[in-house]
Amino acid sequence: MEEITKAVKAFTLEQGADVVGIGSAEAMNTEARKLQTPEENLPGAKAVVSFGIRMLNSIFKSPNIRISRASYVYLHHSLDNIAWKIAGFLEERGFDAIPIASDVPVEMMERGGLLADISHRHAAVQAGLGRVGLSGHFLSPRFGPRVRLVSVITTAPLTADEPLKDEVCLGEKCRKCIESCPARAISEDGFEAKKCLSVMHEYNLYGLLKLMGKVLNAEDPEEKKRLIFDRTFSEIYMSLRSGDPPFCIKCVEVCPNGQVKTKLTP
Repeated sequence: MEEITKAVKAFTLEQGADVVGIGSAEAMNTEARKLQTPEENLPGAKAVVSFGIRMLNSIFKSPNIRISRASYVYLHHSLDNIAWKIAGFLEERGFDAIPIASDVPVEMMERGGLLADISHRHAAVQAGLGRVGLSGHFLSPRFGPRVRLVSVITTAPLTADEPLKDEVCLGEKCRKCIESCPARAISEDGFEAKKCLSVMHEYNLYGLLKLMGKVLNAEDPEEKKRLIFDRTFSEIYMSLRSGDPPFCIKCVEVCPNGQVKTKLTP
């Protein structure tokens, strides 16, 4: 299977991925995690193709909040598009393959009862692309946390890469993610998703679900209107005007991993 493994990796990079690796489906099936496994998504799964596209460092320098939102949408659209092509590439060679969406449902949503289809970051760890850091983010040796991931599960018996043995995160020697987190979701003891979501998705899916609950429970029609219009429109508008973004990726911005700049020679 070395030949097809090399072909899949080459094809993935040709389509625009910046990093790619192969993880063992069996290793992920036996992991003691409250997440769906490759086998549960595709019976007979043998391998998981994990790949990512780097984020642009420049987006963190823009005061325009729409820039970072647009980059998020672009990255996930690109990842899903490439994943679909990889699945087709494998099917044409006689194997089953399914792409797993790069965005929702995600691993952090399991506390709300919506189980992620797979943990992309743990698939990337199995594929030897990096390690999970103190902030809970996947960290690439090359790009740090500034890389978005997606996975393709397949019955092809691809040759798995070895997981990295060396740590990527500097941990308590750094503490930049701990000190920068407005939700205080990161500490020496680990990462608390619930605290993170309260800030990161204040006006996105997490906040919307909380708001819907309040609206449904409100008996006074005027209270329902106030919750919908005052909260959603007024506060979001003011947060955008004030420069205080309605979502947060501060820990990604400040992480020193992957920030080494390289210049292209003419």
